[in-house]
Amino acid sequence: MFYGAQVWGVWKFDQVEKLLRFFVKKLLFLPNNTPNYMLFIETGLHSLYINTLRIHFAFICRCLSLEDCRFPKIAVDEVIRKNIYFVAEWRKLGTDCGVQIASNLTVQSLMNSLPMLLEKLKHSEMQRYLEDARSGSLHDLYPTLNFNIQSYFNDKLPAHAVGLILRARGGLLNLNGRAFKSNTDGICTICNLDKVENTYHFLGECPIFSNYRLKYFGKRLLSLEDVISLLNGPQYENIISYLKICLKYRDLIINEFA
Repeated sequence: MFYGAQVWGVWKFDQVEKLLRFFVKKLLFLPNNTPNYMLFIETGLHSLYINTLRIHFAFICRCLSLEDCRFPKIAVDEVIRKNIYFVAEWRKLGTDCGVQIASNLTVQSLMNSLPMLLEKLKHSEMQRYLEDARSGSLHDLYPTLNFNIQSYFNDKLPAHAVGLILRARGGLLNLNGRAFKSNTDGICTICNLDKVENTYHFLGECPIFSNYRLKYFGKRLLSLEDVISLLNGPQYENIISYLKICLKYRDLIINEFA
């Protein structure tokens, strides 16, 4: 995907970014409508643009380091002199991120600006994701959770377990009250509480799973604060065990009476 990024890497293309999002969703068994901000907040990843921009800058610095008679050096010098093409984009990025791009562009000045520019871009990306998460209203408890964690996104847990945690945190479990699920009124169909089957109901109060709740969490009924605390971790092993067995049990009940 990064082929030729030395040339085009200064621009951000959604066709490129879709590859990373597609890969993470498949890797973690996530639904296709998982919000982009949720993917990046939960995994701690950044857009591929950060990498393509780094490749591009390294290439331009290499060209500037060549002898004056070399064509790449001549071409880059001309682009810099006319302040067009990728140089114009550098200056736009610098203005947007509050990073001063030197008027006299040299290898040293670029190397001084690059780390700060990349850090500013990563920070602004994450801030935008966090703003979207905090203002969201469709994904259950997610806006109330702690986002300064990636403790479960590591090699210690298998991908399906990581995906389970992310789906639970993000209100993406296949429950009746899940966002965009249009073939149900949202009410839990396996208990008689007449409550919306959302993340809290499934983890904290549905009486069908009270024995499993007692086994894994020490209580038959969890408060909203209890559930939020569980979703914030860092001890996720019991949540994973609970989700595995209760989601399977739920499917058995629904299939039995469908």
